[in-house]
Parts: sequence; structure tokens; C-alpha cells
Amino acid sequence: MLAHAMEYSIRMMCRVLNVSTGGYYAWKKRKPSAQQQRREQFTDAVETFHEDSKGAYGYRKIHEDIIEGFDVPCCLETVRRSLKSEWLRDKIFQSHEAATSATFGYIKTFYNPKRRHAALGYQSPIQYENNMKLQQPLAA
Repeated sequence: MLAHAMEYSIRMMCRVLNVSTGGYYAWKKRKPSAQQQRREQFTDAVETFHEDSKGAYGYRKIHEDIIEGFDVPCCLETVRRSLKSEWLRDKIFQSHEAATSATFGYIKTFYNPKRRHAALGYQSPIQYENNMKLQQPLAA
């Protein structure tokens, strides 16, 4: 209704939608429910991890990040749906140099140190490498 408030009066929209104006204003003043607050917290977490991954993570890896880094219960389908509806973007580079620079930055600042790989047990390449070094026996 707020999106159409400039075109139509609240009173008229309430009448068309068969909603009392008093009910509409009471709803508008209500604080968000616990479920709505959890949904907003979850959406914020998805946005944070998606931005941190420079848009590269899909729902499975963001799900792992949320489980590991936030006290936000969620399921894979919720993460997938959120990404699909809010975060899919195509990237277009103006030049080969811009693409190369962005790719280098992505690899150096995200792919190697942070990007989770399913094949590596959802660890980044650097984490995996460090863990492998710790498992190596010391040379005598």
C-alpha cells in the first residue's frame, strides 16, 4: 500500500482490499514479529557473506559460512532461494585490463584465502594447505 500511497488514498486502498483502516494503521505501527526479525537477521547474514565472497559463493558455501560464523539456523534451500532472488548479477568489464585486474584481485584477496571449496571439505585453499602442512611428519 505504501508503494501506491501517492496515487491512491489509504482509505480507498483499504476499501478495495477489504481491510479496515484502523487495522491497517495498527499493523503499520506493530513491531516486527520474532519470525520477521529472524528473517531479517538471516537476510543480513546472506548479504554479508555474499559480499565478502565478491559474489562468487553459491548457497551451499554461504550456508557453511552462516553455520560457522553466525547463530542463525537455516537450511540450504533458504540460502539458495535468497541468493537466486536477490543476488544474481552479471559482471561486464570495460576492457581486458579491467578483467585481468579484477581477476587477480579476486584470486589474491578472496579465492585463495577465503573461498570455500567443497572438494577441500569447505576450506579455503590456504586453510587446506596449512592443515596439510600440520599433518606432515617432520623430517629427521
